[in-house]
Amino acid sequence: MFGPPGVGKGTYAKLLSSKFHIPHISTGEIARDEISSGTPLGLAVKDLIASGQLLSDDVVTALVKERFKRGDVLRGFIMDGYPRTAPQAKSFDSYLGERGWKLDAVVNIKVDEEEIINRIVKRFTCPKCHAIYNIEYWPPKHSGKCDVCGGDLIKRSDESDTAIRKRLEVYHDVTEPVLAYYKAAGVVKDMSGTGGGVEENFGKLLQLLEK
Repeated sequence: MFGPPGVGKGTYAKLLSSKFHIPHISTGEIARDEISSGTPLGLAVKDLIASGQLLSDDVVTALVKERFKRGDVLRGFIMDGYPRTAPQAKSFDSYLGERGWKLDAVVNIKVDEEEIINRIVKRFTCPKCHAIYNIEYWPPKHSGKCDVCGGDLIKRSDESDTAIRKRLEVYHDVTEPVLAYYKAAGVVKDMSGTGGGVEENFGKLLQLLEK
């Protein structure tokens, strides 16, 4: 799943995961799992984050490879938030090639930038199960509470207007070149992330993948 922050990558990835019974793999969740488990890789990641450093391409790819040691990826998988740079994309392709695998599709979700900003400033997250809500588009059934696990919803510090615009700048500078890399490989499928609700857009996504 590909696109700028706020286009719904995680939401659609979770829906695909549920429908096809294959894992939704998010680098953010992998990092949190490794840190909470106290693995050597998790401790190294924790130290980097604590010192304010960005995780290098090598470290992020190491996290993904660690996740791929689980048997649940053998039937397929959905990536969310990785690869984020062209070097990561090349490393991932090499890794998949070693296992005799390749990506079937890179779904590029397209949403107007001002709409993205509007979405994210209205977004809340469950810190327990990582479910995401939006007070306008997909609100929780009970205000401030997660529908899935009942946890208290929070507003992330990187979801202010200023922080979002900065994240979009980084996306254009660092992550967008990944799209060109995969377009050259012929696996990109563009999808509009606007014009309907989540269920309607998910239906369009399924039709896109069936092709």
